[in-house]
Amino acid sequence: MRHLLRETCRPRIASDTLVQLRQKVSRSLQPSQDDPRRQIPASTSVPIDESSHRENGQGRWTSVFRVPRFTLFQIDPNRVPATDEAASRGELIAQREQLARVAAERVPETELAGNLAHRFPRYANQSPRFTQVSGLEPTNNAAEQALRQFVIDRNITQGTRGIRGREGCEHIWTTIATCRQHGRGLRSFREQPLLAQLADTPPSLLRPAP
Repeated sequence: MRHLLRETCRPRIASDTLVQLRQKVSRSLQPSQDDPRRQIPASTSVPIDESSHRENGQGRWTSVFRVPRFTLFQIDPNRVPATDEAASRGELIAQREQLARVAAERVPETELAGNLAHRFPRYANQSPRFTQVSGLEPTNNAAEQALRQFVIDRNITQGTRGIRGREGCEHIWTTIATCRQHGRGLRSFREQPLLAQLADTPPSLLRPAP
């Protein structure tokens, strides 16, 4: 970052100064991280995707939650547990049971097919969920696409080293993804929380206008 700024904008900035600026930006974005976290329990359906994360040599999981109002990134020691759903509608029960029998009894003799058949009893009830929940997409493409920026960042940085780096990544990834989701200017939005922090006024949140 120091070399990039020197070559593009000409300022000479010490590494410690860059770290302090990054932490200040992260703190200013904390309300925009907390706001979608409060909204998740009230959502009827939340597409989720996840990928591994390394923090100071320890294994963690990065989860992305994607709904129409926001995209939220969160790094945790454990994977996000699956949530229980109501039983499938009556007309789908017979089809689901038939699919389970086929998956268990007619398995091709290949390693990939065997792996899928082994996992199927545990996750079979979740496969037709999009037919039961209004507004739920039949694929997880939106969450998968949102997770790509994290994977690129992880491959470049090799993860984080502590809680400040972890929270900073959560805040900036959430901000970038949600601004893109609603066509908001990232630079202009990032200025607003910083100005609010300096002026001690309520911060701007990422949620779109009703």
